[in-house]
Amino acid sequence: MTLDDPDGAVPGYAEAFFGLRAPRVAIVFPADTQHWIFFAQAALWEANQIWGGAGFVLVPHQDGKVSVNLLQAVAAYDPDYVVAHRVTWHELLAGKPNAMPQIVDGAGIPVSPERRADLLASMTDEDAADWATDGARDAVAAVCEVYRRRNIQPAVTEQPSAVAGPTLPRWDGPWEEPDESMRFLRDANLTRVESFGIGDDMCLAAPDSLTGHWGAMTAAIVGAARRPSPPGSASGPAPDQAQELASWFYGRFDRTTADLKARPPSLLAHHHDGLKLGVDTTTLPAAWSKTTTGLAAVGEALHGRRTTLVVGDTAEDFALALICDRVWGNSLWMHSDWSPDAAGEVGATARRGLQHIGWRVRGVGQVVFTSASKSVKDVEKIVQLLAPQSHVSLSLEVSNPSDEADNLTDAPQPTDGKAEPKEAQTPVHHRSRPPRTPLIEVPVDFGARGKIMLAAADDFATRIALPVLRDEEAVVLATTPPVLRPSEPRLAANDGLAWHVDIRLSGTEMPRGRGLDGHVLAATPDEQYETWIRSGNRGVSFENRRWDFVPAGSNLEQQLARPRIRFLTLLAWCRAMAAQAGYDIGWSDAGRRARLLEQMWGGRPDLVKDFARDFVELTELFNRTAPGTNQAYPDAEGVLIRGVGGFLNFKGLRSVLAPESTTTPAAGHEPPADRSLVARTRIDSFVRRGIIRRGLLLVCATCEQPNFVPIQDLGQRNNCARCGALTDLTLGAWRQPVDEPTWFYDLHQVARGFVKDNGHAPLWLAHHLATQARAYSDCAELNLLKAGTRTSLAEVDLIAHVDGKLITAEVKTSNSLASRAQRTDAARKRVHWAAVLRADEVLLATTQPDWQPSSISAVADALKAATVDSTFAPDRTPRLRLVTGLGTATLTDQYHDA
Repeated sequence: MTLDDPDGAVPGYAEAFFGLRAPRVAIVFPADTQHWIFFAQAALWEANQIWGGAGFVLVPHQDGKVSVNLLQAVAAYDPDYVVAHRVTWHELLAGKPNAMPQIVDGAGIPVSPERRADLLASMTDEDAADWATDGARDAVAAVCEVYRRRNIQPAVTEQPSAVAGPTLPRWDGPWEEPDESMRFLRDANLTRVESFGIGDDMCLAAPDSLTGHWGAMTAAIVGAARRPSPPGSASGPAPDQAQELASWFYGRFDRTTADLKARPPSLLAHHHDGLKLGVDTTTLPAAWSKTTTGLAAVGEALHGRRTTLVVGDTAEDFALALICDRVWGNSLWMHSDWSPDAAGEVGATARRGLQHIGWRVRGVGQVVFTSASKSVKDVEKIVQLLAPQSHVSLSLEVSNPSDEADNLTDAPQPTDGKAEPKEAQTPVHHRSRPPRTPLIEVPVDFGARGKIMLAAADDFATRIALPVLRDEEAVVLATTPPVLRPSEPRLAANDGLAWHVDIRLSGTEMPRGRGLDGHVLAATPDEQYETWIRSGNRGVSFENRRWDFVPAGSNLEQQLARPRIRFLTLLAWCRAMAAQAGYDIGWSDAGRRARLLEQMWGGRPDLVKDFARDFVELTELFNRTAPGTNQAYPDAEGVLIRGVGGFLNFKGLRSVLAPESTTTPAAGHEPPADRSLVARTRIDSFVRRGIIRRGLLLVCATCEQPNFVPIQDLGQRNNCARCGALTDLTLGAWRQPVDEPTWFYDLHQVARGFVKDNGHAPLWLAHHLATQARAYSDCAELNLLKAGTRTSLAEVDLIAHVDGKLITAEVKTSNSLASRAQRTDAARKRVHWAAVLRADEVLLATTQPDWQPSSISAVADALKAATVDSTFAPDRTPRLRLVTGLGTATLTDQYHDA
């Protein structure tokens, strides 16, 4: 549905939550050189010149390649833009001499050394074109959900072999040569801090003379006031300065200890004229504060309860620590220079600091150790240093991040110590783990709760009731949103300010991110170009500026974007994702019948609830087969008409809908409700919805064929469905009892056939998943179709969105995926659906007590092969999940790699 085609949409209202925030930016820089620290510090200095820069992150690359762990980390950070860091040619060649061949002539051919020297002399302040960094930037942007539009509609290519089937779509297929909002840090979509009139006031900053790892860590914490010195022109701290810096690094996490100095070292005091006499560093703001005008650190529920320590000396370790700090706060890069196993006073200070950090486990939350370069055993050696005087249990747990449920973003809460909302105060235990136990996460679990962001201080959670249109496709804003401007005076006075708007609509559960082109969320095609829209990993966002036609002389409010956005249902979202990959989707036969039943039940949740309760048993009672009625219904629950089916009386319905209790109520407890009343209430509900029909069984006076005549068709004379003859409604038609005929009940044929073909099994799985979830939605069986045809490439029994995780499921009543000859193809089809939707899990469920090992291996091998072929994005490699005993009391649910 769009506003251009609102037929069938139901008008109503929904609460919309708007949040105004600063941009999130990931800066890609080269790390394939011993001088990578210089490029990192230069990038941090650049970020310090931009509003919101205190929340930016860095992403290092090695000759154009970015590690998978960092790709996962930056995707979780969810940047609006991914940019390539630019330095001058002299800076690039000083820090990365192997970039010399990148100096080429107009035809792209490397020039001679003599010509190169002349060119360098004329390009003193010109930005260098670093091809490797540009390529790495493109790779990172493809993983993230940045502001972009697709320019090319991909085609699905077929392999020559019919057995092999269609080629699996690559996760980055839809993003060949996209149109992006921004690629470089100096583009116009960001606001420079000088636009606020902020000068070079005294502050805490990494001195330009402090280079190396110490300088990088310091700049990450407090910012940089001056561009860093070129490589080789400065040195690290003196021994006493190093000990003071280490004490400050660790002391930031516990400001009440006597043996750790939380006071920033005087070395960090920055004055534009070098004046530092007698300065109290605790009164100075950090250089980053220049980038946070009018902003506040805003967090989800459980924010501030996690401390992350990243062990290792590489650029990837530094970047991972920075990302963790921007995502959760309270993070530290534990370089070997200030590691607890370092020598001398610095190591002793670090050990004391680590022990005091351990108290956070006992107090406010959790300490997590991780690394981008070290093994789990190496990290464990550092964790063991927590033991002395820390009172922390050392029964370490090594976490597999996928074991935890993905967190649904809660409404943001200010990180100023105010009470959290009621739902946030209820602890959520994802695993049974002894309290106060340090946790090792390799790689980091970025699904953990408590993420933070820099948002407009007074406008991070504006709630407005807006008119909407609802149908099976989407919930669409029926009117333009209100004018959304920061109310903080300094922000309101800056006419050139570029902010971003996060929007969330209550009652919608559209999957986040996963490569969906955000512009399909515009209510009408024309509004796709009003501004940039994206469906990010944290939610839907759009830029505040309009990019379509804005008449000259328009005031500021008229220049603001106010797009009407539609929030897709799970079915519509699947259709949009399939279309991006070059496919169509359509209902399978089972899915079509499930949809009919959903309409009869009034919604899928009620359908799932009844089928998980007792409706399958009831249907099987209707579907009984036997030579005759006495064999089919020995307790007189109904009548069997051969060739037609069973028809139940009230007694038969009551035996299932209100079974006789086998226990006696304890003293003081209420007696059970009257069975007949309970059954009658449920039967009437089914009858009103047309699921069950009430009527009479009448025998034709001509052909003597029994017929079920529903109550609405009853008359004094009734037609035989077989021969068409009329039969009087007399004792000869109903035969017994003598006084009055007995009411019988017929079940809708769609429900009979649905259960007969095991269509209820996916509903059992849906009930199992929904009962474990905080938020749940799903859709019935679908076929993946070749574009423009009805040719099915793969079928899926259930697509479920469970607490932010997307699951594609195959449900069986046998313990085998397929016959031996078809097993590989069946496994590939499971992976095909997961690839199209970028699913988190591929689930195999069966009503049997176990799966055949060969079926499990087939799907596991198909997933492994697809991963090797880069079918899945680095942050979306599905796990194989197995459910057995579905519909029984002995149900098991586990991951294949557990």
